[in-house]
Amino acid sequence: MDHSCGQPDTTTGAAVDVHGRRVLGLMTEIVTLWSSPVFQQDLFGSGDVDGRGPTRDLQSSRVLYRLSIDGPSTPSRLSAELGTTRSNMSKVCGRLEAAGLVTRERDHRDGRAVAVALTPSGTEAAGRLLATADRMIATVLADWPVDDQAQLARLLEALVAGANAHAEDLGRGRP
Repeated sequence: MDHSCGQPDTTTGAAVDVHGRRVLGLMTEIVTLWSSPVFQQDLFGSGDVDGRGPTRDLQSSRVLYRLSIDGPSTPSRLSAELGTTRSNMSKVCGRLEAAGLVTRERDHRDGRAVAVALTPSGTEAAGRLLATADRMIATVLADWPVDDQAQLARLLEALVAGANAHAEDLGRGRP
């Protein structure tokens, strides 16, 4: 639906900001495309970033990414950050641990908590995963002027900050 700014939405009757609706639609398209199993398989080939298979699913790839960026974490924090259940995160971490990509050990600061960390093999797998993603972004933005790429990065940073602030206002802020 292409609405003019302030025109009523025919499904809800609420005023619609055409730019907001367009941004939401475009973001939905990107998230849907990039999180689809077909796209993930096309992007990462067989999905065996490490040659052993556990990174085929999006959650495993996201755990490797988060740990490579943020360092060790708890399964509880990972599940909150990645929007999944603790039970599912336990299964994902179990697959990654069985493949030798992560370790799960008692947190030295809090003996009750478990810390998940990348192993050297996990660090290598995460590096290959990130390199593949970097090549994809470079291909997508290859024809863009450098100034446009910088502007996109600034605008996305502002969008993420606004989205996080809104989530906090709703009482569901990120941990």
